[in-house]
Amino acid sequence: TSDENGFAGGLAVEREIDGISLMAIAEYAHFSDAEGVQGQDRDYLSGGVQLGWQGWNLALTAASRDTDGGTDDTVFQVSAGYAFDFELSIDAAWKTVDEGDVDSQTVGVLAAYTFEF
Repeated sequence: TSDENGFAGGLAVEREIDGISLMAIAEYAHFSDAEGVQGQDRDYLSGGVQLGWQGWNLALTAASRDTDGGTDDTVFQVSAGYAFDFELSIDAAWKTVDEGDVDSQTVGVLAAYTFEF
């Protein structure tokens, strides 16, 4: 076995331009001797962007994992939704994953109501 060492760095930026909010994120992480296995390195890269306008939102994210001697995995996701003035929001999303050469897709819907007390 070996000691696992790693580091990660990220950046997030948020701006508003002509009533449209924009948030972008990016992150990179590296692990040497992952899970205590000597010579097993892993790299993770992820990024995303979210747009908002008058209650509407749209988000795109992507991530990848690169492993030495193993499989490379990817995830891509897109979601959109609307937040009503009366504390109800509805969002729908689609995600596709390629993990270990197995492809899968997911579709989901979220309805949320906020209670203030």
